[in-house]
Amino acid sequence: MIEINFKRSAFNTSISLFVGAILICSYLIYKEYNIPERIALSLFLIATVFVLIFRLKQLHKLYSSGNNVALKIDEFGIENNTQAKSYFISWSEISAFEIGHFRTRQIYIKPINPNHFPRKKYFGFYFTSKPELLWIDSDMIDIKRDELINILNRELHNYNNNNNSVNTNQS
Repeated sequence: MIEINFKRSAFNTSISLFVGAILICSYLIYKEYNIPERIALSLFLIATVFVLIFRLKQLHKLYSSGNNVALKIDEFGIENNTQAKSYFISWSEISAFEIGHFRTRQIYIKPINPNHFPRKKYFGFYFTSKPELLWIDSDMIDIKRDELINILNRELHNYNNNNNSVNTNQS
């Protein structure tokens, strides 16, 4: 079993940035602005507070559980604790791993059957092109993304080889 820990500095940095954004927005909102600008800044402030709450929940989950393990990789699959909800996906459900697009450093777990992993709607809209549960947030873990991709691809390859040799022996 391979266990990869969270990178605690990532939590501290992101929380500091969000608190800074809240303070700046609060100052700008109460400065001499007209109503439309105040509304726009207030909406941004509310969104920032929600993201901060999400990060604080992740941090609380990390510290209260005493478990610093972000990813558990074993012969059965991957337990991903980098999202708001922990999730286990077996190797039999994984077809490949993709590196995130558009300057993100996340890793996408590409499922064999995408219909088993529906996307969530927020306020009636899809905000992501792929299900949240299938993303590994590589900013939050204490290993370089390229190293993790190599480990994941090696473990998936080992699983597929072992599974193919079992199927060949049964035939």
